[in-house]
Amino acid sequence: MTFGEKVRACRQEKGLTQENLGERLGVSSQAVSKWENNESYPDAELLLPLANELGVSLDLLFGNDRLTERDVLVTVADLVMREQSGDAGRPSELLGRIFWTVEAAMFGEFDPVPAGDGMSVIMDNRGFTEISCEPEAPFCAVFPEPENGWGAAVGDGEAMRAVFDALGRPFSMKAVLFLLRQRRGYLFEPTRLARELSIPTEDLEAVTRDLETLGMVSRAEVCINGEERKLYYYQQREDILPLFLLAKYVGYNACFHYQSDDRDEPLIRP
Repeated sequence: MTFGEKVRACRQEKGLTQENLGERLGVSSQAVSKWENNESYPDAELLLPLANELGVSLDLLFGNDRLTERDVLVTVADLVMREQSGDAGRPSELLGRIFWTVEAAMFGEFDPVPAGDGMSVIMDNRGFTEISCEPEAPFCAVFPEPENGWGAAVGDGEAMRAVFDALGRPFSMKAVLFLLRQRRGYLFEPTRLARELSIPTEDLEAVTRDLETLGMVSRAEVCINGEERKLYYYQQREDILPLFLLAKYVGYNACFHYQSDDRDEPLIRP
């Protein structure tokens, strides 16, 4: 594809007429027509503005498709830093779009914005991805498999079982959800949990022990008016939320945008 053909294709993909593009660049529609017909080239100072208006790189316009991994990483880092510096920047949303575009590319498609709700799961012998486009629980996760598999991390399952046991006790789960709604550094006595959540006094010790197991609280014993008091500081643990979001879609069988399972190895190797 020639330079002119790429300009025309990109312009049409952006929904611009020759007049629209010319106005944005301060040239006539006839000049744009000559570029697209390879009768002339834009002046040097117009090349970068042209690429920006078309939403592509100069490399793509000039047929240099040999982008290195470093080129891509530098571009992504620049995009994220610019998004982060903006007054209304939302780099997490930008990363979500980038991740989704990569997911679609694994199926040979260019799809920067998912069409509607649903999930995407891609699995092979090198790991797997999980993406949710469900509006109440959007997330993007990639799980590259380590060289020796996930077995060492999982072990005999006891460390994970302690976490699930803590979350599985009804009063402890109520306390977890209560604390997730508080700001970091929230200071409380266990009796506050009893009042707020109707937790029986005899269950408070088990609840606070579960919160400590989850790393959500740290204990501080203080003396107030000569009386020893046991207080707890809430420590925000963002890693609890991914557990909840992933658990919400265990057994999901509704809409899948992309789905493949090319894995012939067990998920945990013997």
